[in-house]
Amino acid sequence: MHLTQIVEALEAKAPRDGRVDYSMQFRRNGQLYGGPFALVQARAALSEVTTFTTVMVWRKLLPPFVIVAGGLAAALSVLVLIGGAALGRMGRNSRDVLVGGFSLVRRLLPPVLALQVLFTTVGSVAAVIFEAGTLARPGLGSGEIKMLLMAAVAVGAVLLAAGATVLGLRRALSAFEPDPLPILGRTVSPAEAPGLWRLIEGLAERLGALKPEAVVVGLTGGFFVSAGPAVVEPSGARLTGRILYLPLPYLALLRGDEVAAIIGHELAHYAGGDTAYSQRFLPIYAGV
Repeated sequence: MHLTQIVEALEAKAPRDGRVDYSMQFRRNGQLYGGPFALVQARAALSEVTTFTTVMVWRKLLPPFVIVAGGLAAALSVLVLIGGAALGRMGRNSRDVLVGGFSLVRRLLPPVLALQVLFTTVGSVAAVIFEAGTLARPGLGSGEIKMLLMAAVAVGAVLLAAGATVLGLRRALSAFEPDPLPILGRTVSPAEAPGLWRLIEGLAERLGALKPEAVVVGLTGGFFVSAGPAVVEPSGARLTGRILYLPLPYLALLRGDEVAAIIGHELAHYAGGDTAYSQRFLPIYAGV
């Protein structure tokens, strides 16, 4: 007989006038109960079975989450490894392909890592809840309560680790963003040095290179060009785009043709795409 029917039968048989009917009997956990205790124990057993059945119904939905989440996390890892290896192999033959592949990875890596954290967290939490589901029933003992507390701590630890990982992604991925280049000097406009700018623009035209958008002169370092963000000290002025730096001590010592040759060499970096290449990869080297 179904437990619900047993409870209904005992309720129908229970005396209404307060008498004790010991013919009412119910066996639970190996012990036989009679009279009103039989009805109490039958109702308790029905409540326990109902709760346990509900938990089992929900519990059977968790394994697919574990399998799917784990499979997706593993698939993303494999795809990233295969894609990275393929891009690296293709990049050996072409710097443009290497830079393009790096840019692609730079865009895709943050969402891929976030998805991996999400899938791993979902799978781990579902696995812990699945294992702890067998303990969720009325009348828990001290040992079962301890196990449930341990499961709750495990779920909390997984969620905490996932949150810390997501927050750490921003710091880790900052290696892909170039920091402003500090340059000690001052900017020189075409109005302040028209002859210098005519020389630079003429060299750029002859070389087929892009001309700089800003010229900075200073007292330290050597000649160089940059195509990333920069901060001119001590003024704190921020520059972006193509920048040409000229050290004044060298300008005073070199002949005009020597200065032109060096500036032409630096402008050739724009024509060859060296600055764009360095701008993408220098942050990684600096962060190692």
